[in-house]
Amino acid sequence: MAVQLVNIGRIANDGTGDDLREAFIKINQSLEDLDLRIDDKTEGLNLGSGAGVFKQRTGYNLEYKSLTGSNDVVITNNPTELAFTIDPNFGARPVVADTGTATIPARGTLRINGSGGITTTADDASGTVTIAGNATLASDINPALTANLNANGFAILNVGVLHSNNILSNVYDIDIRTLNDLYVNLDFGEIIENKNNFVDFFKSLVDADYGTLTGPTTLNTDDGLLPTL
Repeated sequence: MAVQLVNIGRIANDGTGDDLREAFIKINQSLEDLDLRIDDKTEGLNLGSGAGVFKQRTGYNLEYKSLTGSNDVVITNNPTELAFTIDPNFGARPVVADTGTATIPARGTLRINGSGGITTTADDASGTVTIAGNATLASDINPALTANLNANGFAILNVGVLHSNNILSNVYDIDIRTLNDLYVNLDFGEIIENKNNFVDFFKSLVDADYGTLTGPTTLNTDDGLLPTL
């Protein structure tokens, strides 16, 4: 029902207003009506599509969620407002590569470029970046190895001039290191004299010491008899 107003008359005690009983009946009924209105109709409401701060009503208390800051967002409770302060470095992230580090600022853009036959493709729907290409030694104008090259049992064909300080490999299954002795360290073995008789053979086995020659002298040597052929 509508709130009832007490008729107070035109002037005091002119007899045209409500008596005391009637006046307090109207007051009581109006208070009861207001009390019922609060229980049935007073409610908190969250507007918009964001997260709501109203949680629930318990009795006559409207209960709201508390706002909590973080390391990147600071909330200052002022007398008439709440102030939100965001760290200016919020969202900045470092990108570390094999060589060097780049810091992408908040709301910045990271660009991935390809080169040397490498192409990059970004897909916004899946949030992925695909790196593909056909980079080969043929497309590299100055190729260089940083480790041993493993041919995995395959042959290296169409070689022009091969420059190397040291080659560890057989040539047609021959260890070419053994060929060095044939051209540099020549070793023909021992020279064996050909003896035609026993005397010459015996003389080749025995060293004869004639002493020191101090002057002209005659030296007689008996070498035995020569066998008759």
